Amino acid sequence: MPSKKGHHPGTVWRKSDLQGHSPRDRSWMGGGAGLPGGTPAYERVRRNWATEFIAESQRRGLSLIAITDHHDVCITQYVADAANSAAESIFAFRGVEITCSDNVQCLVLFDPSAPSGVMAKLLHMLPNVMPAHKDAALASKITPCGWTLAELIEAVDGDTHLRDVSLILPHFSNVDAHKSANAKGHAPRFADLPCDGVYIELPFDDLDQATLTKLRGGSTDWGVRRRAVFATGDNKQPSWARLGVHDCWIKIGEHSIESLRQAQLADESRVSFKEPKEPDERIVELRVKSSVCGDNPLTMSFNPGFNALIGGRGAGKSSIIEYLRFGLARTASDLNVIEGATGSDRDQLLIEETLRGDGYVEIVLERDGVQETWRRDLVTRDHITITDGRGGTTVLILDDARQKFRARAFEQKGLSTTMKDADKAADQITGIAAAEELEQRRQVDQRISNAKRAVTTSLRQAVAHWQDKLEHNRAVQRCADIRQRLMANHKRLEEEGGSEEAVKVLARAPAYSRAKSFLAMVQTGIVEAKESVQKLDGTVLDGAAGSVPDGFSMLTELQVAANDARDRIQAKLQEVKQELLDLEIILNERRTEFNEDADAFGELHRQAIEQQTAHKALIEDIQRLTSECAAAEETEVSTRKASHASSGAIENLKKSRENLSEKVKERNEILRRAAGKVEGHSSGSLIAKTKRPAKPHEFCEALEALLGGSYLSDVGDKCSSWVETVISADSENGWCGVCDSILAAYEAKTMAGSPPEPGEGTAKILDHVISSGIGQSVPPRSLRKIYASLDDDSVGKIISATPKDYIVLTYVDESNRKVAFHKASPGQQASALLELLLSQEAGTLIIDQPEDDLDNKVVMKVVNLIRDSKSKRQLIFATHNPNVVVNGDADKVIGLTTGDRDPRPDVNTVRISVEEDGSIETPSVKDLITHVMEGGQSAFDLRRRKYRFETAPPSQALVDRPED
Repeated sequence: MPSKKGHHPGTVWRKSDLQGHSPRDRSWMGGGAGLPGGTPAYERVRRNWATEFIAESQRRGLSLIAITDHHDVCITQYVADAANSAAESIFAFRGVEITCSDNVQCLVLFDPSAPSGVMAKLLHMLPNVMPAHKDAALASKITPCGWTLAELIEAVDGDTHLRDVSLILPHFSNVDAHKSANAKGHAPRFADLPCDGVYIELPFDDLDQATLTKLRGGSTDWGVRRRAVFATGDNKQPSWARLGVHDCWIKIGEHSIESLRQAQLADESRVSFKEPKEPDERIVELRVKSSVCGDNPLTMSFNPGFNALIGGRGAGKSSIIEYLRFGLARTASDLNVIEGATGSDRDQLLIEETLRGDGYVEIVLERDGVQETWRRDLVTRDHITITDGRGGTTVLILDDARQKFRARAFEQKGLSTTMKDADKAADQITGIAAAEELEQRRQVDQRISNAKRAVTTSLRQAVAHWQDKLEHNRAVQRCADIRQRLMANHKRLEEEGGSEEAVKVLARAPAYSRAKSFLAMVQTGIVEAKESVQKLDGTVLDGAAGSVPDGFSMLTELQVAANDARDRIQAKLQEVKQELLDLEIILNERRTEFNEDADAFGELHRQAIEQQTAHKALIEDIQRLTSECAAAEETEVSTRKASHASSGAIENLKKSRENLSEKVKERNEILRRAAGKVEGHSSGSLIAKTKRPAKPHEFCEALEALLGGSYLSDVGDKCSSWVETVISADSENGWCGVCDSILAAYEAKTMAGSPPEPGEGTAKILDHVISSGIGQSVPPRSLRKIYASLDDDSVGKIISATPKDYIVLTYVDESNRKVAFHKASPGQQASALLELLLSQEAGTLIIDQPEDDLDNKVVMKVVNLIRDSKSKRQLIFATHNPNVVVNGDADKVIGLTTGDRDPRPDVNTVRISVEEDGSIETPSVKDLITHVMEGGQSAFDLRRRKYRFETAPPSQALVDRPED
């Protein structure tokens, strides 16, 4: 069924078996009476057999088959008709197996459009072969025809009726194979054969290395032409035992001989002997409603492999690329990568002008087998709305959307301008070189961000601990001071004649205050312990309560053990609860006893005070100090408790800083591994290594935040020089030393009570850190300003600052001369980066006219990379270069054309549409390539004659393949 314009699927993988036989073939092993015809009953049997053959093929996963009886084509049309009637798509080729006089067998397959008379003509051309009558039960007896393999190929190629509708596949297998061209004495003849493919009757992996070398053009005696290999089953049994028995998938775009021929010419990416795997993430469809699309949205689908957008100048190729970039949140303005670039201004203007009003871009994506639709418009351009298959919607900010779908998109000349902005070049190069590690980098970057927050949080906790420690020190000092004054007053009271008994009672009062505080502490401890136990009781091993999936007996045993452990722990917790209840009973009993004792003492204390009326003022001082002592002791106890509770903050700060350092090392290791792949991915044209910035931005920024406004001149330069000196001396640990010194100064400030002016000790520490860093003494007023700036934010920024290592490239030219990448020419940069990108497996790659920066010699190298890359990742290129499309073996070609100019007076754009689409073997697409990219058939032929190349017939004009 013809596809809607713009939605031809392009090439599709099909499991194949291009050699099958019917019971009419004399080599059929099932015996019986063959397949006679001529009567309604016989004809029905033939049709039923063909239907069963198609059904069995489909049951075995085959969707590309051929029926190839020896020297007979009678049953082929029955099979073709059955395939056409099948519910599911299956391509069936009519064919014939021929045994040549030089003891070589071959298959001849015919195009579905070829009339039956053409096949009959070939049989009648064969010397020494008499085809059987069409109604006969069996084909004629199998005897070699009178032609050698080379003579057969020459005869077919010289016949105008046969040449363009047939394909000859010689049998070429291991040396001991039956009737194979790989036999002694065949080398000279095989080397000259103008065929690009062979078939085998065994698994591809069973081919010996010597045979494979001959087929790959590696043995001069057997020819330098690369030959594609098709593995066939050669089924001749009613049990279908060999039908599809040898795995072979072929990627074709049409049910035609031309498709098989194209598959031969690009077998590296079109033939597979293991089940092919499409990219996990890909673009399925684009829908654009804009002023350049007319009244209806422009829609087009994309192949999972290599998609080529072609058309004349101004046909809209770059517009489609820019709409894709906009829909994926990867325009220049989205990424803020090349601000001010003329190309970006033009592309941004396209989006702004053509999507005004109700315009939008929708992209259907497939991620791990699940489809979803992304929609973006100008009104809500700061986010993307995603609709899943069930109709549910999710709104994502642009950065989250980019993380959700891996893709790289480059505008025209985007690869040759990576070094244009020196400040951003390192990030761009690192992003390209480490594209395969994108998800790992995102994850470690998130972990670094989390670790930074953990550092600043633990700093605040450490400062709180220092404050607790300060308050405790103050409380201890206050208690000691009050006790000393109490003792002095008691001594004075005794010296001034107070009774010995009264003095003892008055001196005893603070002890009762401390005892009362102790009871309160125990009470608080019991309450807190009860709360902790209750919380633990409800959560202990609750994760083991979930159900275990069927079939994992070892996990069931683990769950039983976990449940038993939980029961035992809960039993222990019940014992703990009971211990706390028992302790609470004892507390209440002892509190009652203490209260009775305290009441009695209170009476004694009152009497002692009344008896010492002569010393009233002194007694009042003692009472006041006693009260203050009790309060101070409570404060000392509470601050000691708080200081103890927060004491882990110091260790947490240390661990959080170590954790941040480890995460930075993880990121650097990811980049190091990525750099190690670059040379191989670029065929040695690039050498990569990781490098730490001489002046990490976050380091400089953090120091400037601390020193800014301190009356020091050229703070930015001083901080930059400080960082550069530290990093050059010790790139790994130098900054850590700066952080330790700043932390020490901040701790000294905090422990001093954070007075408005620095004390001598704090000033000395801070002055040493700053002056040694900036290389000059710090004036007092500057030091005071810096001291005032020491707070959680400024110090947190310093100790959480991290270096951002990057990948630096060296270009290696054809003379093996190493050149710093930024000094290489734009063409050298673009070709090396494109080769690197095409060698990676890192999501959809979108490039607008990559050939603009490449010379023709490099283009052919890139073409080979495209053929290899398209099996690993989706490619979408806009291009004018026929080499990229044809020799790159585009899986889908989308030909764009311009229509009438938009009739609205305020819109100065022409309308674009899809003129043709399909694979390069689609006839209309092939004609479009010839016309648009080659200047027409006459121009192509003229150029061939100028180069003194043999003029090929029209059907071959686009598929000449460079010899391997």
